[in-house]
Amino acid sequence: MFSKYADNLRLSELLRYFKIISKKPNIINFVNGLPDPRTVPVNEIEEILNQVIKEYSVTAFQYSITCGIKELKDQIIELVKNRGIYGVNENNICITVGSQEALYMLFSIFINPGDSVAVENPTYISALETLRTLNPNFKGINITNNGYEMDSLRESNAKLLYTVPSAQNPSGYTLSLKERKKIIELAHENNTTIIEDDTYGFLLFDNYVPSMKSLDDEDRVIYVGSMSKIFSSGLRIGWIIANEKVIEKIEALKQNINAHSPTINQLLTAEAIRSGVIDRNIINARNIYRLKSEIMKNEIMKNLGDKIEFISPTGGMFFFLWLKDIDTEKLLEKAINNNVAYLPGKYFYHDMSGYNTIRLSYSYPNEKEIVEGIKRLSEIIY
Repeated sequence: MFSKYADNLRLSELLRYFKIISKKPNIINFVNGLPDPRTVPVNEIEEILNQVIKEYSVTAFQYSITCGIKELKDQIIELVKNRGIYGVNENNICITVGSQEALYMLFSIFINPGDSVAVENPTYISALETLRTLNPNFKGINITNNGYEMDSLRESNAKLLYTVPSAQNPSGYTLSLKERKKIIELAHENNTTIIEDDTYGFLLFDNYVPSMKSLDDEDRVIYVGSMSKIFSSGLRIGWIIANEKVIEKIEALKQNINAHSPTINQLLTAEAIRSGVIDRNIINARNIYRLKSEIMKNEIMKNLGDKIEFISPTGGMFFFLWLKDIDTEKLLEKAINNNVAYLPGKYFYHDMSGYNTIRLSYSYPNEKEIVEGIKRLSEIIY
């Protein structure tokens, strides 16, 4: 009945776990990556929205051009200078419905069934689920406490590398400047295109590391950004920065998907950047997540100690735990019965190999819930 493409579509594992925990109103939820409500500047958004409607009237609610309005592109050009990216013009940008649409379109225009695609093990679950619909030949690049497995990348001879190099979801790992340069060097040797997902790049806590795009002098890195973690996830604003040939293909595909991203959301976001609301909100979000990260780390060390391994997050929203020979999906039932929930880490591995891993999100629970949640988790481990 369905096409081969449709046969490969599956509901996200995240949705399955959301349904389970939604039936437990008192559960402490470490599953999803919802931003902390304090990082959504509602009052400023209301003011800007009223200003946009007053200034643009019905135009704000009309159709607009496929790859985005000039007002927002101009502001994105300024914003990404904070990530070391210069020399971008309007023809290098396409505004998308969040980073998820950006990844879907990029994967679609580059990957044929059987193509070698390198992904980090672990990596962003929704990117993996999108990639699986295209039937690539996955090449896993392990991320551990010892860093990035460069030999695997060298040997992969991949057509495409998908990477989340800054405050990675789920591991919290950030590639060093040296590692970024080495990856670009290997990509040159293997003629590999790099898709850099910089969703968390603005949320690095302390040590600034420039984007991989800023280090690329061969036009090999395609940059994906998002407003979801630094402004509002509900506005669904993301963007692609690439050469004009790539943007032309993206534009043609986007015309067939949804014509353009919502005009009023673009105008609102453009004014939020121009007025400094985004810059202030980034600082606020960093401070909130830094504190939550420190609290969760302290509680993990106190309650779990030598029972687990983890990478200390350098930004973002997540901890990733390696347990000693425990199937964390089977353990989840005990956790839920103890009113705490996490996401089994195996779903972040292209080969489902991380059976003994857990992702914990500290972004949405408050500080007291983080303390109590780790205590509850420790009660059912070992």
